[in-house]
Amino acid sequence: SGKGPSEKQIENQILNWLEWMRVYGWKTKTSGTYDLATKRFRGASRLYRTGVADIIGILPDNGRLFAIEVKTKTGRLQENQKTFLSEIKARGGLALVARSLEDVEDFIEDIKERA
Repeated sequence: SGKGPSEKQIENQILNWLEWMRVYGWKTKTSGTYDLATKRFRGASRLYRTGVADIIGILPDNGRLFAIEVKTKTGRLQENQKTFLSEIKARGGLALVARSLEDVEDFIEDIKERA
């Protein structure tokens, strides 16, 4: 059974499922910005967030923001990713680490049941 699906494969499954469920969600660009003038990646600034979750979206029923950090079965969260998810939770948003599409399906179902 090997090492299972890659982060990218899990991410695509989740994004396709959200679209199919008509949940407004999107992939966050996490690679940084390359500055052609200086020929290097721009560093973090006061207003630039590091550790931003892979997928951000808004729940259709109540407009709450959700953040999904996608990891493989063995993938580990970086400190800045943990911080980002806890900042979202602290402000009333929902945050999840997803290692499979099933994690997201369960997460959304739980929210619907509690609503």
